[in-house]
Amino acid sequence: MNETDIEVAKTQPQRHIFYKAYEQPVEHLTIARLDPLHCDNEMAELPAWNKKEDVNAIVRAITTIAPPTDVAEAFSMQEARAALRDLGMLMASVRKHGPEPETLVPQVVQTMLLLGTRADMVPRETIMHYAAWNPDGERQRCFTHHRDEVKIIQGTKIAIPGLERAVLGLAELYTIPLDSPDFASYARFVHINMSAMVRSIVFTIVNVNPRVFATDLRPYYDPFTLAGTEYMGAGAVQLPLFVFDHILWSSDSLDSVFNKFKEHNIPYCTRVLRTIYSHFSGRASLVRKVCHEIRTVRVPSIHLLQSVQALNDLLDVLVRFRTTHKSLANRAFSHREDTALGSGGYRPTILEHILDLTLEAKHDLKNALRLDDSR
Repeated sequence: MNETDIEVAKTQPQRHIFYKAYEQPVEHLTIARLDPLHCDNEMAELPAWNKKEDVNAIVRAITTIAPPTDVAEAFSMQEARAALRDLGMLMASVRKHGPEPETLVPQVVQTMLLLGTRADMVPRETIMHYAAWNPDGERQRCFTHHRDEVKIIQGTKIAIPGLERAVLGLAELYTIPLDSPDFASYARFVHINMSAMVRSIVFTIVNVNPRVFATDLRPYYDPFTLAGTEYMGAGAVQLPLFVFDHILWSSDSLDSVFNKFKEHNIPYCTRVLRTIYSHFSGRASLVRKVCHEIRTVRVPSIHLLQSVQALNDLLDVLVRFRTTHKSLANRAFSHREDTALGSGGYRPTILEHILDLTLEAKHDLKNALRLDDSR
């Protein structure tokens, strides 16, 4: 999808892409419903405080709702994740207005670190807290009153469940023999779930103004420091798309830029995804496995050729999404200063770099087939 496709997407009827709360996984809805800090009222006031840049009111709220460490220690994993969602967004709001939040509420630092341990995640809000575990309706947590922010959250919620299923499915696909008829069939299941990423980006194009995102929303996703460690704010780079890449084509990549990107973002994922990422690190990727298989068999079976096509189709989904995402990011950055960074701490050039690597993986598949044809 190029710039022309983006303009076309904006003119299409939106009836085909809706956010449907009832399609969210039970685990996500369970955390979203929780309010362990009893702070629904404070979170409802946060957009007004941010509009007035009322740091004092936000600090008072943090001080009021932050539980003592002995109370936080008794939280379940789900409660800790809900608590980090709310405390993290309040701390991020303080950071947006200037000061490092830990300098104003130093007594909360240990509580957040403990909540991170209980949640089995980094000790602040991530894209999962901000989107997947954010309640809908009147309890929704937002930094601003912008309708665009609600649509960003909804668009991300459209993507996450399918992407999680796609990653789990791809890990299972890795275990299926490449010359089995089951491989291409199961790959179609993965492909269907990955298509949620494309629906999500189209939904965002239609509903979110890039200028509003860049100037009014993006500053709330900046990093802040806890006990000497800097933690990134919620950002699209934390979505486990790079874990999908890892299994499909990059687990054995020698590209230092992308490998650093993956290592930087994997701590912001859930343990299930971190475990999958670690399991495949250093192993041959699926693309590598297929290329090797084609080059070692005398005559590829029809099922092996179907497996190649199935992987190529998955790469096509990645290319389509990344091409659109790159164009969207460039539009947003056109409203910011030249030295600005994205919420993950990167310039848009990282998106182009990953797109180029994905295209190289497609090229490797094509070359493997060409080599076979020449035998």
